[in-house]
Amino acid sequence: MMYMRVKSMDEAERALKVELVGRGFIDETIQFVPAAERFQVNANLVELGLKDFDQIINENASSYTQTQKYNDGTKKTKFQVMAEIQSMAALISAGMQQAYRYQEFEYREIFRRFCLKDSRDPDINQFRARCLAQGVPASMLIPEAWDIDPERVLGAGNKTLEMAIAEQLMQFRNLYDPEPQRQILRDFTLAITDDPGRTEIMVPEEPVKMTDSVLTAQLASGTLMAGMPVGIKTGIDHIQYVEAMMLSMAAEIGKIQKSGGMTTKDKIEGLSAMAQHISQHIQIVAQDEKEKERVTIWQKKLTLMMNLVKAFAQRLQEQMKKAQEQGQGGDPELAAKVKATQIIAETKAANTRESHAQRTAQRQIQFELEQKREDAKLKRELQREHDKHQMEHRAKVAEHVQDMHHQRQEHMLELAVERKKQSMKSVKE
Repeated sequence: MMYMRVKSMDEAERALKVELVGRGFIDETIQFVPAAERFQVNANLVELGLKDFDQIINENASSYTQTQKYNDGTKKTKFQVMAEIQSMAALISAGMQQAYRYQEFEYREIFRRFCLKDSRDPDINQFRARCLAQGVPASMLIPEAWDIDPERVLGAGNKTLEMAIAEQLMQFRNLYDPEPQRQILRDFTLAITDDPGRTEIMVPEEPVKMTDSVLTAQLASGTLMAGMPVGIKTGIDHIQYVEAMMLSMAAEIGKIQKSGGMTTKDKIEGLSAMAQHISQHIQIVAQDEKEKERVTIWQKKLTLMMNLVKAFAQRLQEQMKKAQEQGQGGDPELAAKVKATQIIAETKAANTRESHAQRTAQRQIQFELEQKREDAKLKRELQREHDKHQMEHRAKVAEHVQDMHHQRQEHMLELAVERKKQSMKSVKE
């Protein structure tokens, strides 16, 4: 602030008229107070106070850390550096542990509120309805039935310690079981990237496991290539089944192409049977209107593969015909190849008859499954409506009770006011 010394109120009034924005005229009776005569902060005293305060903090923090000193001039080992980092991170680790404990109470309280049965909060009612719809028993929607623990990070908040722990685990990763090995790789990736989204893409939490549908398709492909019939199995994921079968068929065709495009009649018959079997499962998936695009792509791929199979059969027929023209028809193997085309035609006819019977049985099974799904869907809808009516009834009852309570309080308040008026009237009289 800029102070001015005045001796009277007149001088004070004149001082208020002083303008110091650009230039102004100052009355000679006004005297400015110089900096030497104003109060100034003792900088040395403040600096001494800050140093003492810093020393107090270091002395109190020393109980959480341990100072490591090596005066022999030797280079620090990895263990010594780790010990120093661990001791320096002790204070942060204690704070993180305390934060975890506090957060656990908060999570438990949030979950307790979401387990309330007669709550009027829409989020809580939606949460309970979704849990019940997914098969969670109502008796399990209580806080006592759940273990809630906050997710913890490596290194207790220290990036250097986190990387050191992750690298140490990676060194001994091969000694762990397969599942812990994936978790170690996931922790190591997260420690490097600090990006949970990228970590989930690079190392998914759950690896892609072979399902029963894929395993059944792989076994069925071998059976079909061996010339044995395979029926239509229900209760599986037909999309995964078809994709696995087409991969097996494509792999078998790739082997034939690498060997020069020539194969035996047995493999041609097996590929034809596999294509027929895939077509039957594609028809099952085609019943879902949402999968039209997928079915179209499958049919195009299957058509391309069957064109290659027909090319293999044509090459085999031309080779057998050429062998007959050169007088080598007496060879049993070539004689068998001559009949390859006829056998393929007979196999297709037999497969057509068999597929017709299988389609008829499959349609019957599909109809029964649809009926069961419709019954289950109707049952779920009825149960959902019943739960909804119960919740609405409880809400109405609670609202009615609350209204009755408010009316009773208003009535009691009116009676109290009336009594007070009567008592005041009697006192006046």
